[in-house]
Amino acid sequence: MNSIVEIDDERVEKFITCTLACHSKVKTLLIIGSAAHGELTKYSDIDGVMLTEASEKDVISELEEDFNELAAKRFGKSGGNEFYSPHWSLFIYPEKAFTDKSIFSEYCPLPLEFTLYNLKHNSKLVFGQDARKDISVKYNEGLIDEWLSFAPKYHLTQSEIMINNGEDLRKSTYALSRAILQTARGVAWKEDKNTSSSYESIVQSMKKLEHHSTNLAEWALEKRRKDFESTIRETKSKLKPAENFLDNTLKRYVQIKRRRCPYSSQKKR
Repeated sequence: MNSIVEIDDERVEKFITCTLACHSKVKTLLIIGSAAHGELTKYSDIDGVMLTEASEKDVISELEEDFNELAAKRFGKSGGNEFYSPHWSLFIYPEKAFTDKSIFSEYCPLPLEFTLYNLKHNSKLVFGQDARKDISVKYNEGLIDEWLSFAPKYHLTQSEIMINNGEDLRKSTYALSRAILQTARGVAWKEDKNTSSSYESIVQSMKKLEHHSTNLAEWALEKRRKDFESTIRETKSKLKPAENFLDNTLKRYVQIKRRRCPYSSQKKR
């Protein structure tokens, strides 16, 4: 497939246009995250993964810089690692990265096999060849553990910091919603064998399981649907339940030591 897949969201169409305008040798272009599931909010970022013929790190860095520059100048979108604000991120890998884990690991600071599994099962092909078939990682219950040990905690901490410092309430609510839904993803993965990153699907699993934190997960999903509108009192009231939900989930399911979160020092991937 060398034509653009029909997309029903203008924001994603613009992201694809920007990517293809920057790079003439795109082998594969995937959309990941909420955009892949049709669950973008007003404040969601759009993330893409591109495979290219280039193999040198400095060349790939230049390609990412070209994308960020065009995204800012033509489309008014910042690139990089800012959470909780609408921005664009394009992650570029050599074309053999999906078949050679050693190559992929040079560019990805996140848990290797979990990230590859996500790319295979939680992405949308929008241009080029479907290289996802080359990813050999298969489901196992512990695949999510390393990511689960740091990702929800990062967002929960950010929410607490922002709301306690009187910062942007919407961003604080966004961070809290993400922390809760990512924790719920761990439950859905373990108990329901649901590996989707779709928050709608994850909450459905929580309901199916009749989990005691289902109401909390439903609240977090509803905040997404309402673009994270909230009150200080409402958001604050969910911080402790979210912390308990995360702590109980980690104690029950995760055996590995919590790793240092890569979000604070690496480009967000």
